[in-house]
This record gives sequence, C-alpha cells and structure tokens, in this order.
Amino acid sequence: MPSTAESTHTSRADADVEELMRFTTDLEPVIRDLIREYRDVFPPYFSYSGISPMRGVEHSIQLVPDYRVHDQAPYRLSIPEATELKRQLEELLRLGFIKPSNSPWGALVLFARKADGTLRLCIDYRGLNHYMVKNNYPMPCADELFDRLTVNCFFTKIDLRSGYHQIRAAAEDQSMTTFRSRFGHYEFTVMSFGLTNAPATFQTAMNDIFRDILEEYVLVYLNDILVYSRTLEDRIRHLRDVLQCLRKHDFYAKLSKCRFAQRKVDFLGHHLSDQGLHMDDAKITAIAEWPVPTSAKQLHSFLGLTSYYSNFIQGYARSGQLEPRICVPSTGQLRVQAVAEFHNQAAAGHMGFHKTLARVCRLYVWPKSKDFVKAYIQECPTCQEVNSVNHLPYGLLQPLPIPEGRWQSISMDFIGPLRPPTQRGHDAILVVVDRFMKRARFVLCRYRISAHEVADIVFDRVVKDHGLPQSIISDRDPRFTSTFWRRLHEVYGSQLRFSSSYYPQKDDQTEVTNKTFGNILRKFVRDDQQWDLHLAHAEIAYNHAVSPTTRMSPFYCDLSYHPRVPADFLRPSRLRPDTRCPALDDWIAHMAAIMKRAHESLADSQTRMAAGANRSRMDHPFKVGDDVLVDAQHLQLEADMLRRFRRRFFGPCRILQAVGSDTPASPVSFRVKLPDYLRQARVHDVYHVSLLRPYRRPFERFAGHPYERPPPIMVDGHEEFVVSDIVSRRVTDDTPPRIECLVRWKGYPDEEATW
Repeated sequence: MPSTAESTHTSRADADVEELMRFTTDLEPVIRDLIREYRDVFPPYFSYSGISPMRGVEHSIQLVPDYRVHDQAPYRLSIPEATELKRQLEELLRLGFIKPSNSPWGALVLFARKADGTLRLCIDYRGLNHYMVKNNYPMPCADELFDRLTVNCFFTKIDLRSGYHQIRAAAEDQSMTTFRSRFGHYEFTVMSFGLTNAPATFQTAMNDIFRDILEEYVLVYLNDILVYSRTLEDRIRHLRDVLQCLRKHDFYAKLSKCRFAQRKVDFLGHHLSDQGLHMDDAKITAIAEWPVPTSAKQLHSFLGLTSYYSNFIQGYARSGQLEPRICVPSTGQLRVQAVAEFHNQAAAGHMGFHKTLARVCRLYVWPKSKDFVKAYIQECPTCQEVNSVNHLPYGLLQPLPIPEGRWQSISMDFIGPLRPPTQRGHDAILVVVDRFMKRARFVLCRYRISAHEVADIVFDRVVKDHGLPQSIISDRDPRFTSTFWRRLHEVYGSQLRFSSSYYPQKDDQTEVTNKTFGNILRKFVRDDQQWDLHLAHAEIAYNHAVSPTTRMSPFYCDLSYHPRVPADFLRPSRLRPDTRCPALDDWIAHMAAIMKRAHESLADSQTRMAAGANRSRMDHPFKVGDDVLVDAQHLQLEADMLRRFRRRFFGPCRILQAVGSDTPASPVSFRVKLPDYLRQARVHDVYHVSLLRPYRRPFERFAGHPYERPPPIMVDGHEEFVVSDIVSRRVTDDTPPRIECLVRWKGYPDEEATW
C-alpha cells in the first residue's frame, strides 16, 4: 500500500497534467510542447517553501523615526464575507504565507469584489504606510512601453500567480504586516498587497531577472509580462528565453490567465494587435454613454475618465473656445441693470437664484457674479413679499404659567352664531373655563352681545361663586376689548391677556373645549333642534368626564367629590347618607393632594405639548428694531380683489416692542409699525412671530434700483395708487367701444405701467 504522502503527490501530479491539457489543447503543437517542457513554471499553486531564498530580493519596511504603532478594531463583516475570510485564512496558513502573531501592530481586513464576482482579500495598511519611508523607484511609463510594440505581429502575455506573494518579507519586518480579524491575529511571511513600497519592490525584482532582454522583446509592468515578436521563429525563441528566466529565479505563472502567440491581446487596459493599439471597447462605451457635463465638478469627472485615452481622441488637446460674453465693469449701476434685465422684467418673472444666474451668465460675466446675483435676489422686495416660506414656522410653543389655584385664571370664548335661535333669541353660548381645574360653564347668550352684558354674565355665573379671577385669556374678540371691559378689569385689579393678532394659540384650551362640547351637544339635540333645552345636560356630561390633562374629572378636581348620578343610589353605600365628619386636617390634606396632583399633571401635559409642537417649529431671529414683512393672508381690505394673486407679505414694518410674553428672552409676539394705509383701515398691529419674515434692505451697491415702491392709499376702504402720467390711449373693439389709457404709476418703473 502506498503511503499518504505518496498518494497526495500522485493526485497533485495528476491535477497538474489535467490543467496543462485543458489550457494547451487549442495551442499550436510547437507552443504546446514548449509549455509542457516548462510545466514547472505553471504550477496550480505554490507555497512559502517553494520561494527561493537565494534571489537576492526581499521586501523590507523602513519607518520614519517618530512613527507610532497603529492598531484598530476589526471591521464588521457580513456572513458571506466572514465565511470567505475564514476560507482564505486557512488557505494562506496552509501555504505558509501568514502565521499567527502577537505583534502590537494591527491593520484591518476588508473585501473588494473582483470582475468575476469573487471576493478579493484586502488589508488596510494606511496606518502603517503613513510612517513608511517611501521608495521612489521609477515605474514604467505605459506610453513608452507601447512605443516598443510597433511592427510586431505576435504577442504572448504571461500573468504571474499571486505575484506579490512570490517575494519574501524580511524576517525582522514581518511583525509590522500584522492584521486583525475575528478569527485571529496574523502576520505575513511574504510581501502583502497594500504596502506602499510593494510595487517598487516587485518592479525591481522583475527588472533584475529580465535585465538582459528587457525592452528587446519583453515588457514588464508589475506582474504583467508581455513578449512581442515579428516572426514565427522569433516567438518560440523569445518565449523560451522568458520561461527560462522565470525557471531560473523560481517565479511562477498562472496558466489560465496566460495568452500564447496571439495576434491580439489585452495589456494595461488596451487592445494590442498587429494593426496597432486600440482602446478597450468597454471604455469607449462608458465615454459614449457619459452624460453631458453641466457643472465644473461634472466636467472634472469626465476629463478624469477621458484623459487616459487622450491619444485616441482627435483634437482632445485643442483648447476649447468659450461662448462670447460681455464683461460688466463695476462702474455705475451696470451690474444692477444687467441682473434686473433678467430678473425684474415682465418676461423674466422674478425667478429664483439658480434660474436668474443661468440667464445672466449666458450674456454677462464679472468677478463674483454668483454672489452678486444671490444678494440681489435675496434683497428683492417683490420676491420677499411674494415668495412662499420654505422653512419651519417661527415661534416655539410657550405655554402659559400654570395657575396656583382654582378659578384664578379663566379663558372665555363664544360658540356661535347658532341656528336656529331659541325662543328667547339666544343664538350663542358663552364658554368660561377654569384653566387649572378645567371645569367649564356654558351660558346661553346672544352672539352680538355687548361687553356690559358679558360682564354681568361672568359676575353672575363665576365671580359670585369663585371671586374675581386674576387673569382672563381671550382671543381679542371685540367684545373683550372695549373701553368698558378694559376699565372694568382695571378697577378690580384683573389682568387681561390678549392673544396675538390672528393667532389664537393662547386660547387653544377654550377652542378644544368648544369642539368637545359641540360634539356632546350634537348627540343630545333631536330633530326639533331645541339645543338650549339640553345645555345643562351637556355641561354635566362635560364636567363629569375625566380630563386627559389632569387625569381627573373637572367636577372632582374642583369640589373633591364626584357628582351623584341616579345609578349611584343602587350601591348599598349610597342608600344611607354619610353622617361622618372627617377631621379638618384630613380634609385639607385631601384637597391639597388633589391640587398637587392636578398641578403636576398640567405641568407634564404642557411639557409633552411643547415638545411635540416644537418638533415642527423653530426659534425666531427677531428683535426690537428689526425690519420685517407681515403675512397678509388674513387681511381683508378689498372684497373684489383676487386673493389668490395677492402678495403674501406686506411691509417692511419696524418692530416696536415685544408684547404679551412671559419669557422676555424669547418673545413670541411683537407690535410693529404699520404703513399709514393699514393704520387707516384699523388693522391690528400685534403679530405672532409665525406671521413675520425677516426683511432684507438693499445694500448701497443696489442703489438706484426701484426697490422701495410707495404703498397704496385708502379711499373709501379700497386701495388706490397715485397716477404719474398717461403714456398712451387706445380704443377697444368692444361693443360699444371703450377708451383705455396706458397709465404710469408714481414710484413704479415704466415696465409696470398698465392699461
């Protein structure tokens, strides 16, 4: 029986013969015989022991004096990558190319996918390479190598098998090649890919072994060896000389990647043939399908792709001719007029920055024109007044202070007008809510009620039972802002808080109460629509329900007990009245616990509400003295104006003071100085920050441009503009004909004249 070693040797020999037959079948007999003669140059694999130590070349690593040991934790790998890593490590260990290490160095392992889809093991030696003394050995120039190939007809390409691994690493430097993995810590015994001086070491070895015939009929670029010949006889002799050099120095080639005595081969990304040098078809396709560059960055990318093949592109080095453009000097207002021509004109349409810049650059050029156009558009009053806001709304939610006790702070609002009115003419409901206990009172009233009547209701339903509140939250309804109402609160020492103009955020509590109560009332009202008959039942139902804010019912929170309902009398404990008298201290403690629980629940609710609301808001940049534009969506100055095409903002307006803020560091409402025509229309001058936007006044360099347009004047409640002069007149084709005049408006440019 043969031994195991003999069996293994026999099986490997059979594998060598099988591979040799498979890759040499289609070759000419003379070439096939030559390869079989040098079959030892084409082994299916090789190991560290097969590398001759007598070559006189090995890879050494020299570091700068102030180097630092570099190590890093391994990258996380996917399951397929980890499986492939384990397989390749076992193969490298079997061949002797790596060995276990305890070195303090530690590079990272990663994979790069090859063209055939398999994974190539790569070591990240950037930390080591940073401290390595660079070897400036000159690498061959591809263009010079191609010049040697003229008038040659036969080409042989030899690819070395794992070329870098055929050079040993110096024993004293092997510890610096250590890499880390999840399967262990290893160092290379051979030259590894990724080391900064590895190409120089390998090219040095190739040039040394082929020195006598280099560039006579053989070219070497790293592990790619090209043999070129003019005649059939030369190709055999040249190939024999190259194989003999490889055998002599114990270098091995990979038979599956070699091409012998071909008229066309691939070398350094080009096609070589007896017809000359040609571009790779795949590269031609990539260039042809590359999108047309539209920016400097895209142009740089395209030139990087094509520069390698510049010799094949006719006229590639010819200087391009720019389209003729006018250079605009900085004198006068020439640059302002150039931008205005492509931005302010009717045909320009006040487009944004990118579109305006593209139009300007077609005809004009000057230094920093991009910044000039950007500043011009940012300060264009028309664009500021018309363009929509594309950022989060200003104004972080600032909840009102939590009241210290019951009925110290109330909020009021109206539900109405309601249809049909009651028999007594009531068509509204006055809603009064205690902000601390959330208990509500709903009172029948008329929608067009006076401030004096509202005061009577409040005193009759609230003040007589709970005393005068310290503050009242209203939505600045005219019924709450009359002189009488203000004077009434001044006499009794009550503070009246007004919500911002058109922004009833501070009265959100009453708005929610109105919605909830309306839903309850709808469920009581029948076909007779006598909603006033069910108002008391709806109020009991509302105050008996548990509030999500305090987690108690308003009734219990206010009176410390739950109201009795008919079902309570079915319980045995309710059949007899409770005649016990609890101690006063216990009762006080019970009431204090209820108030503490309500206060904590309110604080927690406000914190959650503020956090949720502020996710979709941002703090504002405004301060007193700033110029702002005010949102015009709520202004109703002219009934016949097409609101869809009105300007979104009006102004500029100067901020005069902060209003109604409990946090002076970040007020949410401001009083602004309105134009005269808006003050004449009695427009409110306090606005929430969400209705403001910063106004950019034009710099002095934009002086002379018609930025400041005069505002309209109010005539009988309508906006009117002052006529400068009549430019022309015409008669229409209407029946009957009409005479129209082309009017130039005072303070407006000629292009805005209208018929």
